[in-house]
Amino acid sequence: MRTRLKNTVFDILIMELFALWRRGRWIYSMMNSNHRSKVFIVGIDGGTLELVKPWAEQGKLPTFARMMQSGVSGKLMSTIQPISASAWSSFATGKNPGKHGILDFVKSTPFSYKVQFVNASARDGKTLWRILSENGATVGVMNVPVTFPPEQVNGFLIAGMLSPSLGSEFTFPDGLLKEINANVGKYVIDVDVPNISSGDKRDLFLNKAMESLKIRRDAMRYLYLKYRPDFFCVAFTESDRISHNFWKYMDEKTPFPISDLDREKYGNAILNLYIELDNILAEVLSMIDDNTTLYIISDHGFGPVHKTVSVHRWLCHHDFMKMKSSGLGFGKLADGLVRKFQEMLPPGAKGFVKRWLPFLANTAASQASYSGIDWSQTKAYPVGHFSDIFINLEGRQPEGIVKPGREYERLRDEITEKLYEFRDPDDNSEVVERVYKREELYRGKYLENMPDLIIGWKDYKYLRMFNFPPSDDESMIWTIPPTLSLLWDRTGAHKPNGIFMAVGPHIQKGVQVKDATIMDIAPTVLYDCDVPVPNDMDGRILTEIFDDQYIKLNPPQLGSSDESKTSEYTYSDEEKEKVEKRLKDLGYLS
Repeated sequence: MRTRLKNTVFDILIMELFALWRRGRWIYSMMNSNHRSKVFIVGIDGGTLELVKPWAEQGKLPTFARMMQSGVSGKLMSTIQPISASAWSSFATGKNPGKHGILDFVKSTPFSYKVQFVNASARDGKTLWRILSENGATVGVMNVPVTFPPEQVNGFLIAGMLSPSLGSEFTFPDGLLKEINANVGKYVIDVDVPNISSGDKRDLFLNKAMESLKIRRDAMRYLYLKYRPDFFCVAFTESDRISHNFWKYMDEKTPFPISDLDREKYGNAILNLYIELDNILAEVLSMIDDNTTLYIISDHGFGPVHKTVSVHRWLCHHDFMKMKSSGLGFGKLADGLVRKFQEMLPPGAKGFVKRWLPFLANTAASQASYSGIDWSQTKAYPVGHFSDIFINLEGRQPEGIVKPGREYERLRDEITEKLYEFRDPDDNSEVVERVYKREELYRGKYLENMPDLIIGWKDYKYLRMFNFPPSDDESMIWTIPPTLSLLWDRTGAHKPNGIFMAVGPHIQKGVQVKDATIMDIAPTVLYDCDVPVPNDMDGRILTEIFDDQYIKLNPPQLGSSDESKTSEYTYSDEEKEKVEKRLKDLGYLS
């Protein structure tokens, strides 16, 4: 009897302890849920502190000013090179391009001289939003570049730049586009206005950009308020598009002739865009609760360009690259045909030709420049938006002539030395600030796919020609000629320093952040969301932005490696044409 009673008391005690443990877990869970930060990220493509800070201090951007006063702010170093495909991929993964594999909008095809367009499936490593999804958080991702095809997440995802068209499957779940169109209005992926050199095109471009910004803002509001995800990220790319094409109108030092009428009409185009972004930030602050951290980030900065440079011509000048006679002369031939054709036309048609045919000639020259290379005598050649240099290596390239090892290293050193000697003929100033060997910048399994030499342009103030310019002289650097209509409009260009701001329940106030990089965002956000940071991320947790007491009570946790790669998605011919057209319209391809 006594034994039975003892067992009964023991059983009751165990049950009570179990119930108490369960209640303790529930209380802890509720407390943890109430105190764990949610996150809202606003991405401003090409956002730059050099504009935001003075405009905020002048009272033109009150919400930005409020965030700098009540939170943290500073510059955010982009990837090298500062191009959206690479930078947004490093933002998403917390990794350098040598690990995630994306350096540009195109990548070199192994054992060939061909390039192909990238998309999200070419990226290695789990994204920030996938890691959060796997840890039980609900997520919403909207318009971040290089997210097509969309991955399945615990929430929703609307892919951004490099999505082929509205007809492609660029949302998860599939029916999300119909929902947005029905409740908000007709959604757009990007600003589709090619070659805006004429006045009416400029007006059309600005109107389209502002319409795009509005529909994205409305979609952001609708999706966030309806689904209230733990993590939400939206990228506004209109800032990049307008900065590329309208920078010269506010640039007092621009060498380009601008009428007083045009300066008055378009001089505030970029400011007006930032004012709208400021209004959007004010709306975001009104939507989020006190337990949400708001981050503002950009993939790169922006600034003026006054001149352009041809790395093709520079390599040929120093006998590192050789052209067949037909390829070398194609640029001049195309330019000559344009001029002859213009002379034959009546006055009313000449304006159209002046705007469009130089672009067509430039495009044709670009396609001819690679086919015109004499590979049997070429030691090095440029690839990509920033004209970084590949060595024509024996055993790696189909017609490689440079032997691996000592000869390869000697050639890299020789090219580097001559790049440092490259001078602007107008003032004898240096053109190249730094030349990197790929292993100095990148590490990871994709290192072998990276260019052999990466050029750090002086102040990034030179626009790179993708080919041999249709020009009558042999210059390697010059003021952008008005005949190149596409490049003539792009008088704003990417700079390495972007923007970083944060405000939230555990964020310090009025602190200036230093040495932050685009790779630091993913680990910082994971830490903010109380999720272990994978130990193979290259970025660091920006612990200096958090209150000291919060750091003490919440020491960072490291998790296991997050290596992951889906099967690669190949664009169909139709999708490839659409992606190529959009990149050309935006000026990223010639």
